[in-house]
Order: sequence, then structure tokens, then C-alpha cells
Amino acid sequence: MIGIIQKITNAYFSLLRLIMVICLAIMLCMVFTNVCLRYLGRGIDIAEELPRFLFIWMTFLGAIVGFKERAHIGVDFLIEIIPKYAKQISWLTVQLLILLCAVYILYGTYLTHDLLVGNVSTVMRLPEIYVFGVSYFTGASIILMSIGNILRFFIIGIDDQELIHKQITKNAH
Repeated sequence: MIGIIQKITNAYFSLLRLIMVICLAIMLCMVFTNVCLRYLGRGIDIAEELPRFLFIWMTFLGAIVGFKERAHIGVDFLIEIIPKYAKQISWLTVQLLILLCAVYILYGTYLTHDLLVGNVSTVMRLPEIYVFGVSYFTGASIILMSIGNILRFFIIGIDDQELIHKQITKNAH
């Protein structure tokens, strides 16, 4: 059962990374093409709006991947010197605060859903829910990961390495 969940989770994060790469590639191509065309006195109207929308998607999806990989900025100078039980309380408090923030993201998107459906972008005439609806995925994903972390804390515990927010770099040369 755990193996199946792990495979689904790995596939999900691989898909998120792939979508982020595609967003970056499209952004790069469109912006570069538009810069070249602007030099020649022309331009593509959609090349102003689409890269901005893709950047929003890339940022929100990157927040999900960053949370899983513990790649966000963490200030741990105090955590390194406190005893283990205080580190555990701090870690659990952080997970609860992250859960609360993710709930706010999800709820805030829900509150603005009707407004986002009704508004369309200027050039592409795309309903804004397609742009900002990515926050549904972000909020839900971070909620699930936070709940998973909290359950893991109470059921099997967490190792000492995870209590300190240092990310282990792999072959950084």
C-alpha cells in the first residue's frame, strides 16, 4: 500500500516538474521571439500575457515541489541550539502554521472563484480562473503534505535531520 502511494506521489511530482519545464520553455521562446520582433518593429500581443500567466503557474507549482523537497528558506540558527523536544515542538508548530496558510490559500481561491470565472484576460480572453485556479492545486497539495507530515510525526516520528531545516545538496559541483 505504501509502495503504491509512493509511486503515485513520485509520478505527481514528476508531472509537476514537467509542467514547470514546459512553462519555462514556452516563456523563454515567447519572450525571446517577441524581443526579436519588437526590434523589427512588430510584436505578438499574446507574448505579453501568456508568459506572465505561465510564470504564475510555475511559481505556484514550484511552491508545491519546494515544500516537498524542503527547498524553501529556513532560519535555523536558534533550532540548532535548543534541545530535541523543543525542536520537535518547533517542527510541529511550523507544520501546523503551514497547514493553516495552505487552508487560507485554498479558501481564498474559493472565495474569489466566481470573480475569477467572470473576468477574462485582455488579450487572450481567457477566464482568469485558468490562470489563478492553480492555487487550488497548490493549497490542496500543501494541505495533504502537511497533514501527512503531522501524521508521520505522531505515528512513526521524524528523524533528527528533518528537525533542522538544512537541505542536503547532492553533488554540488
